[in-house]
Amino acid sequence: SHLSTQYCDGFRGVFIVYGSLKGLYDVDDESTIITLADWYHVFAPDGQNDFFKTGSVPVPDSGLINGRGRYVGGPLVDYAVINVVPGKRYRFRLVSIACRPFFTFSIDNHLMDAMELDGVEHDPVTVENVDVYAAQRVSVIVKADQPVGNYWMRAPYVLTGGSPTRNPNLDPNLTRAILRYAGAPTAEPTTERTAGVKLDDGLMHPIASEGPGKYVLYFRICRCVLTVIT
Repeated sequence: SHLSTQYCDGFRGVFIVYGSLKGLYDVDDESTIITLADWYHVFAPDGQNDFFKTGSVPVPDSGLINGRGRYVGGPLVDYAVINVVPGKRYRFRLVSIACRPFFTFSIDNHLMDAMELDGVEHDPVTVENVDVYAAQRVSVIVKADQPVGNYWMRAPYVLTGGSPTRNPNLDPNLTRAILRYAGAPTAEPTTERTAGVKLDDGLMHPIASEGPGKYVLYFRICRCVLTVIT
């Protein structure tokens, strides 16, 4: 789908392998896949040429959750919405399709049970936010146990190169989506972010093997993004 930095402009999406542990959650389908990405207002070859000339790493204009996001001074596009039903448990599959930065994912007023890293399922660890790096996959289980309403999903990103002063469009805190409970009004959340426990990968322990052949795996390709250069 790409060669070198063309990855930033090319065919990016997720390939999900569905397996075991369904007893830990109620919902795990296309609606619970969450992609995290950086977005640039120049094509990758142009950004690369600028880097070769100046030595300055390109800085994204915005971050995206499920293909949607905002930047400073830009249009107030609708954020992506993840719909949930009170009382149900959701396996959110966080997938970073970013070029460079990493994201810190959280949901206001909700705890998360991290239970999978890069395809390996682990004993759940309860946290309030998790870092997701480029090309990394993390699954978290979230129970819809808060009052019916709208809650911010946040994924501010941290640059791994380049200076934020080089791009006035940049505001990592605009990388958001909306967790919307059934029955909540169609409106943006007013919830506040609070500091909490971050996932420590060192606390993750793979679940003991159940033995080969016990579960049937099936595959699904979904939520792909195709950029066509004309």
